[in-house]
Amino acid sequence: MLRPIAATALILALATACGGGGDSGTDAGSVPPPTASGSPNASGAPGTQRAQGAQGGGGPGSTGSPNASGSPGASGGPSTPGTVNGVAPGRAAPSKLDGTWTAGGVKLFFYRGAAALNTPNFCTGTVDPQNTITLTCADGSTKRTQGKAVLDGKTLTVTWTGGTVDKLTRKS
Repeated sequence: MLRPIAATALILALATACGGGGDSGTDAGSVPPPTASGSPNASGAPGTQRAQGAQGGGGPGSTGSPNASGSPGASGGPSTPGTVNGVAPGRAAPSKLDGTWTAGGVKLFFYRGAAALNTPNFCTGTVDPQNTITLTCADGSTKRTQGKAVLDGKTLTVTWTGGTVDKLTRKS
């Protein structure tokens, strides 16, 4: 019940120019606002791809289900996540790897198919049912982006492509 109300409120806010502000759209060099249909507006300028997304088209590069604003998740509710690297992060079955693992300066987190490394680099990605870790690092680092995790009792050993090996223990 709350999600339709939030979506309606968002549509109304967008339709009323998010509170007005008295902008007549005649600023020098300004582009007229897009129309919801994507057809030419009063000035003859065509609508934008974002406006076409409001119809459900989504446009090139769209990865989620468009909502009223043409972008995933903008209605305030979560958009339906897809799969990444063959895994549905956060929706996969619980795993024995789930939790926080540390060793020296390395901190690795797993939760239902999602994986994150926050030191020494900030990287996010996935871990699949075969314990293959695939990460993308914010700083472009590739030292710990592909690896294989092996759980042996209380020790998690991750062998990364390139030869780096981390032996981690679960943090309580």
